[in-house]
Amino acid sequence: NELILYLMDVRLMIKIYKRGGEYMKKQQHTRVRLKASVKEMLKQNPTQAINIKSISAASHISRTSFYANFENMDDLIYELHDDFISGIGDIYKKDLHTACHPVSQSTLMAVSEYIHSNQSLIQFLLHEEGLDLFMKRTYLRNIKFITQFFNLNGINISQQKKHQMKIIIIGCVHSIYQDLPECKTEDIYITLKNAYSLFFDFILDRAS
Repeated sequence: NELILYLMDVRLMIKIYKRGGEYMKKQQHTRVRLKASVKEMLKQNPTQAINIKSISAASHISRTSFYANFENMDDLIYELHDDFISGIGDIYKKDLHTACHPVSQSTLMAVSEYIHSNQSLIQFLLHEEGLDLFMKRTYLRNIKFITQFFNLNGINISQQKKHQMKIIIIGCVHSIYQDLPECKTEDIYITLKNAYSLFFDFILDRAS
């Protein structure tokens, strides 16, 4: 009898685990749909028209389901911003093994095209977050990736150098985003190239 009860408990635990996994997959799918709807809406609607009600209608996902996945609109915006920066990081990853040399031209161009193709999203983030918060989040996400980039190649960056990096990153981001949507892919590429020249020619060569 004890064995039977034990086996029943195990079967119940497996069932609960499977249902939990299915729920997590469904929830993740819902989050992806909600974020995709925002990006699609931005192609045709002004940023002011993007809100929980309009997102729910466009994605055919109830507001109840929205709140089951995101605490509020700010939570969704934060994740959209994080996804955007992660996309840039994914492009850079292929150059991780060459941290002591300038980032390749093809990678910088790919990043420039990625930024240019996401102009409507960037403008939406700027509108919702405000310039200061947008810059802060962008800097913190970038500095985390860049520090990992250096550490993987045995390069230790001092606090003084990190402060200089902050100035470069914020200057680069501000230079690109203040000119949107007029900024072209080539303009973004030149700005990124100049920023990385500062990284490699000044900070990395003199890291201490």
